[in-house]
Amino acid sequence: RPWTVSSVYRILLVSLLGGLVMSMVYGSALYSNLLALWTPLQRNEALPIFYFTFAMLVFALTWQSLRSQGWKPNTLLFAPYLPQNLSLGILTGIAWAFVSVLYANLTRSLPQPWNGYFLPLELPSFWLIFALLALPLTEPFWRAYAFTPLEKRYERPIAVGILVCLYGLIFGVPLPLMLLEGALLMGLTLYKRNNSSTPAMAMRFTLYISLGVVAFLLPAVRVWF
Repeated sequence: RPWTVSSVYRILLVSLLGGLVMSMVYGSALYSNLLALWTPLQRNEALPIFYFTFAMLVFALTWQSLRSQGWKPNTLLFAPYLPQNLSLGILTGIAWAFVSVLYANLTRSLPQPWNGYFLPLELPSFWLIFALLALPLTEPFWRAYAFTPLEKRYERPIAVGILVCLYGLIFGVPLPLMLLEGALLMGLTLYKRNNSSTPAMAMRFTLYISLGVVAFLLPAVRVWF
């Protein structure tokens, strides 16, 4: 039996709440501050924990939802696997990393949400590594799981618009770049009319590895974020 639009929003909501709870637990345990996610300096650790938890829950709940309904998650979320799609994702990720850095440089005098980044690249912490590695695991949800019922209900253009807006709202900063990134990832997903999340995952892994290098090894550049 097919999964529904309501299951898409349920997974998103549960994952966001899970990320919020974990960031509050972390802030309470280390700083006696439940609001570490909104507290300067402390948020540099709380934000990666929020997004790490969000990503892991999205992936796990997506997988569990498909299995509980009798589907094969591996086939639905990642097939068809094509080497050229993987190469396309990697090359796009490298190019988008340059775009992200250039955007940060050009807008560094502007306030959020027009400048900055949803992860604290300017003050990297140990937890940032986990968030950077985990967030690409959300791509099977966005590109394969969520898109299918949305397309059936609203048709393809509206489904793409909904997912791009949701992507932009959840990651948020910088908003113009996140909206463009969401649109780019949808384009990679629909390349040659298939819903495989493989190229989008490759793109985001490459992008975040590149941004991680900037955050930890290039202090003169990371301050732009």
